[in-house]
Amino acid sequence: MNDFNEQLKRAELVTGILAEGAGYTAQLVGGALRVQAIGGTTNDFDIAVIVEDSDELDALHRDLTQIVLPKMGLQFHVQHYSEYGDNEGFLADWRFEDINIIAYAGWVITDHTELVNKFDLNINQWYKNDEGDLVNDHFNKETGLVQINPYRDGLGHIVRLKDRIERFRGIYPFLDWSDIDSRKIEHPIYGVMYE
Repeated sequence: MNDFNEQLKRAELVTGILAEGAGYTAQLVGGALRVQAIGGTTNDFDIAVIVEDSDELDALHRDLTQIVLPKMGLQFHVQHYSEYGDNEGFLADWRFEDINIIAYAGWVITDHTELVNKFDLNINQWYKNDEGDLVNDHFNKETGLVQINPYRDGLGHIVRLKDRIERFRGIYPFLDWSDIDSRKIEHPIYGVMYE
């Protein structure tokens, strides 16, 4: 599928099956919402599912085959799985083509707003409110100022962040990158990674 709107519709259908059909706390997050809001491109349609315990995580794994596959014909395959998760709440993810279902621990991430508030750059911190409107509490479309989320500074993902900054700069050259250009991001071993 090459058309963004078709891909988005398919991801929204999967989200609906998980949320309304199966009762999970599921919401589309990330690049797809960014593209809806400010244009650009994405190869990922991320559906974040917040689970309350390992039993619900196991149920989600089963339901991708028992509910989503029969309804949509999409066979999701597990990419990473850990019932204990990491310090950012990530537990597992499953993928089918451009759709990525990501499970987060409800004991670490309480809701989708909290989740997107931890994303790396402010241009990626979009979510839908209860009315279904696209919202970003950290990015102003009028100024277009791109900033690194201060939460990310101490997490040690410098190499990955540098690569993501360069990728998004290529997609959005019309945005204001002056705040990032004025910063030095240092890695304890490799030195200055981005300046």
